[in-house]
Amino acid sequence: MRPMPTFRQLPGPIYFRFGTMPPSIFEPHTHPWGLLNYVSQGLMELAIGGKRMVSPPQYGIWIPPGVEHASVNRTALEYRSAYVAPDIAARLPAQTCAVSISEVLKVLLDEFARLDVTVPHEPAHRRMARVVIDQILNCEPVASFLPSSDEPHLAGAMAYARKHIARGDSVRDIADARHMSVRTLERLAQSELGIGFGEWRQRLRFTLGVELLGKGRRIEAIARDLGYANASSFIEMFKRQAGCTPDQFRKGMMVPSQGD
Repeated sequence: MRPMPTFRQLPGPIYFRFGTMPPSIFEPHTHPWGLLNYVSQGLMELAIGGKRMVSPPQYGIWIPPGVEHASVNRTALEYRSAYVAPDIAARLPAQTCAVSISEVLKVLLDEFARLDVTVPHEPAHRRMARVVIDQILNCEPVASFLPSSDEPHLAGAMAYARKHIARGDSVRDIADARHMSVRTLERLAQSELGIGFGEWRQRLRFTLGVELLGKGRRIEAIARDLGYANASSFIEMFKRQAGCTPDQFRKGMMVPSQGD
């Protein structure tokens, strides 16, 4: 894994950082440049501006210059990032947000990692870097994959769902346990999160599933831990979210399965 750079100014318009990152915790810090944070395999959790964000393989996280952020990854992951000079960052969103990552951008970030190029000097690498910058500038902001909320009633329901994930409760069960109607819970979720509570809980199951895959848990055990009646239901959910089966995802992470 390429270490976090210590320079105070980028050596060019863009700098690439990549590698296999072991389980890690990065304390709150800032950069004078913009950061496109992307995890091609695995899951990273970020704390930015008092909010928790999740960076799964589907999306990147754009962090503008000077914004304090911290992160944790509970399992090994494949990390790709691009540090962007302030003049380019000024053309990107002024607020931290999740962004779409095009297939072209994914391939180019992987290619710079394969070539072990952090600063593009060769003409061919500079041409590739210009395409990367153009792709980053055209990334579309999207809703956070696993948004959070400080609204007391909704936050209580979210905490309850996380704590009792293995029970497989329905949205109605969770609403009843928190002494509210399903309509109220869904209304709060749509207002605060931008998605329904059922969708939020499915994304929670997916993110927890990614963590458990990284720890080598067997598919049947993960399905049980996440409250699914059987492994097939978990596999179908995972395919809808990740575009591949849990086993295919795990092979990309190169994590052996545990015999539990």
